[in-house]
Amino acid sequence: MDGSINNLSELGQAIKAMREQRGLRMKDVADLAGTTRFKVGSVEAGVPTVSIHYYARISAALGAELQLGLARRPTLDEITAIMDREMK
Repeated sequence: MDGSINNLSELGQAIKAMREQRGLRMKDVADLAGTTRFKVGSVEAGVPTVSIHYYARISAALGAELQLGLARRPTLDEITAIMDREMK
């Protein structure tokens, strides 16, 4: 998976697309990942209560690596400063 994915729904869609591109059924991926077809379906649906472990495991079964990064959000003071600059 290349590019930035910002939520579990997008991640699930990307995983599903990879599976379909490889011509695999959910059962095939479940067997490769050592999990159930139901869990693969939940991951592809972006279900937030599924452990990130399964997202990583299913990604690996498809030949992908799941990488997580921390995104920094601006503070209220930083947003205020930006707004002040733009209002001038």
